[in-house]
Amino acid sequence: MFFGIKYPKGVKKAPYNTKAKQEAKAKIEANKLKRQITRERLMEEVRYDPLTGDFFWLRSKQGRRGILAQSINSGTRHNCYLIDINHVRYEAHKMAWLYMTGESPGMVLHKDGNKFNNKFDNLYPCNRVEYNKKFNKIKWERYGN
Repeated sequence: MFFGIKYPKGVKKAPYNTKAKQEAKAKIEANKLKRQITRERLMEEVRYDPLTGDFFWLRSKQGRRGILAQSINSGTRHNCYLIDINHVRYEAHKMAWLYMTGESPGMVLHKDGNKFNNKFDNLYPCNRVEYNKKFNKIKWERYGN
């Protein structure tokens, strides 16, 4: 029995380490490597202004050099500025931290709680516990739950 399903006689469950599962794991690892970006690569593509928190394109792709590089995509879970580099979307506040410090943080919070204020002095790295504390505090202040 597998998740409440009874297999007929003669039908075996798929083994845990099938070739398809290994290929899927390889694809996931390749996607993780694709999503990783270095500070040097970021600095080749965009310029960051720490006083305003804005990113601008450096390369002239379709005449967009000097144009604001960040976009709002509120239809997803992000609801913050995103930067699209080589068809991979990155959250702008994490890219700002990478651009300024060279470190790739797991999570970055905004001191004022405004996800669209990416000034460098408004950002700080945190771990999951700090993130949850801040989020629950904001949720309580907004909704009273």
